[in-house]
Amino acid sequence: MKKLILLLFFFSAAQAQILHSAQLEIVGSPGWYQAISLNKEGLILILKEDQTRFKVVRYTTDLRKVWEQELFFDTEEGPQSYTLYDHRIALLFSETSGMYYQWIDFDINTGEYQRKGFELRDYFVDKGIGILNGQMILVGTDKEGLSLFVFDGENGILVHTQWKGNLEIQEVKIGEHIEVLALEKTLGYSNEKKKKGEYVKSTQVVYAHLSSSGEILSKKVIVPTGGKFPMNGRRAGDHVIGVYKEPDGNRGVFISSIREVKNSPQFFTPFLEVLGDKNAKYLKAAEYKLVNPIASEEGSLMGGAFYTNITDKSGLAMGWEYSTAQVFTVFDEMVQRHTLPLKLQTPKGAQPFALNSAGAVAYVGNGKLWVRNFNIGSRPIAYALSEDKPSSFVPGYRQVLHWYDNVFLGIGTQSKMEAQQVKGTGKKKRPIPYTQTRKTFFLTAISAGIAN
Repeated sequence: MKKLILLLFFFSAAQAQILHSAQLEIVGSPGWYQAISLNKEGLILILKEDQTRFKVVRYTTDLRKVWEQELFFDTEEGPQSYTLYDHRIALLFSETSGMYYQWIDFDINTGEYQRKGFELRDYFVDKGIGILNGQMILVGTDKEGLSLFVFDGENGILVHTQWKGNLEIQEVKIGEHIEVLALEKTLGYSNEKKKKGEYVKSTQVVYAHLSSSGEILSKKVIVPTGGKFPMNGRRAGDHVIGVYKEPDGNRGVFISSIREVKNSPQFFTPFLEVLGDKNAKYLKAAEYKLVNPIASEEGSLMGGAFYTNITDKSGLAMGWEYSTAQVFTVFDEMVQRHTLPLKLQTPKGAQPFALNSAGAVAYVGNGKLWVRNFNIGSRPIAYALSEDKPSSFVPGYRQVLHWYDNVFLGIGTQSKMEAQQVKGTGKKKRPIPYTQTRKTFFLTAISAGIAN
């Protein structure tokens, strides 16, 4: 196993430490991989091995492998969504823009699974799944508004809810009822009479609870102020963070409470204030990725980072390149903001950094994993898998996730090219050479800050 190198060491054990590490080697070059936290039950790692199959591996919190399953299934992307329930994890894959679905349900303890497929021919944009009253609930939108596809394992039915309008779902959580955070759009027309020249007139973020029959149980609206219209949103506890846009095109970050408190404050941070006027040209091409927020007794921890698309010489999309990141600690009446320099290239959609419940932030740069705790004002601590110059053929960290409590999961990779040969045919039977690709995954559990 590769030696893990600690580049900076001046912290106490309560601040940051390596807990466990593990390796997994795959023959080939996985098209995608995804790690899913099972909280204190461990971790699920999903890897696309080749065109026709992918592997699912379950680890404990000390990164000991419990089981692995290999499934034959041609999918270009990872799970559309997933849900945890009753010591099980269900993965939902979609094909052909969501028309055909594969529902794969694993027993977390044994790895045994059930696999079922279904078809949804109605117009439906899916967003998230969950289990409610023993049935799978797939939440999405149709032409009327919010809809639910209810599947009992054999048959499914599309349920139209009471929530009508032009919606863009941001988050779905299903427990005793269905929680949805959505962007609600009001449309306008340049030619109102003929309904032509459609444009978005205004937006607002709405947080609602619904029953499985589609009844709205409660609804809270974040009303935009000062012409700052929200474009998306993520929730942690009683707070929502998102990106806003003004009529003149200027953008920024807003933070607002969803509690029903009169004159609840809203906080705004313009992007130009973060990057400065000298980066105005970059800002026009850049987007802003929100990371998974964390709610704790200390307050909500939120953030995001600027990125641009990476393409090859032919214009084919290769992923995202991140630059500056922001971390916000949100209290009832106050927001603290910190800025992080990032230099990171990731697959499309990957998170640039992670937050934990102890107030720490972890991010990846130049193959190293960095951990910093703003609550105690510590300098960043760096971990590395190798001292060599970063490349895909050198072990290096590529991604970091919040796992559970105060623990982060660092994911590193290393590609290898090996010369191989097979027996030839014909009279001389000369060996036929070929090149085999192998990829090693390095998993590292790192605690930072004091666990709740």
